[in-house]
Amino acid sequence: GKPVASAQVQPMEDLDQAYGLILYRKKLASAVKGSLFLPAARDYVFVMLDGKVIADGLTDPKRPSFTVDVNAPAGSTLDILVENMGRTSSPFDQRNSRKGLEGNPTLDGVALKDWQISTMPLTEGPLATTHTGPVGIPTGPTLYRGSFTLPAKGETYLNLQEWTFGVVWVNGHNLGRFWNVGASHSLYLPSTWQKTGRNDITVLELGPPPRTAQVKGETEMAIAPVKPFRPLWSSGPAQQLRHVEGQGDEGGGLQ
Repeated sequence: GKPVASAQVQPMEDLDQAYGLILYRKKLASAVKGSLFLPAARDYVFVMLDGKVIADGLTDPKRPSFTVDVNAPAGSTLDILVENMGRTSSPFDQRNSRKGLEGNPTLDGVALKDWQISTMPLTEGPLATTHTGPVGIPTGPTLYRGSFTLPAKGETYLNLQEWTFGVVWVNGHNLGRFWNVGASHSLYLPSTWQKTGRNDITVLELGPPPRTAQVKGETEMAIAPVKPFRPLWSSGPAQQLRHVEGQGDEGGGLQ
């Protein structure tokens, strides 16, 4: 959605968003070097400087606070992208389970204010006018666009074994999320959402770029061994977000 200017960060629910992604953006007027503290971030968090992921991590429901080291010159753009990965009715107090960010981030104890907040519910495919940036190796979440031609329609599974973590649209229809830690590496594409002839496909890859940016259509679901979870980007130059002990969902409601 259109960015909302806000002195304070706001969670998804305060902006009438139920699911998807939310982006918090701030232009840094002066050079910064210090510890960035996120008081409450849910669920998967990407911290970026000028479009490059410098840290990422998954919230522990009992420890939603993170810190990350930041070193950036004046004029840099700080982005904090947060994905809502779902909700549970128990055992956590829903009043303390808002998605996105709650409480302004601080840098060495000083609150960062004046944010541009963009809601991304992902109910529809990204607009064709979305800026995809210069050609090169992606350093952060990236949209990939392509097309394929069908002589006839038929029930199909899209094999996503080359990809890591994200969302797929075909002809504007959201097929769902994929994540390579699970056993299933496919998304179902029903024939009713296909077209004879050209079909458009968009893949939002939140993790590192695939070795080969391709999707295969198959008649059976692709199954692979379950992998242990690890942060998407921290195996490279990015940091792993550090949980802060003693900051959690237990206790009273929002003040």
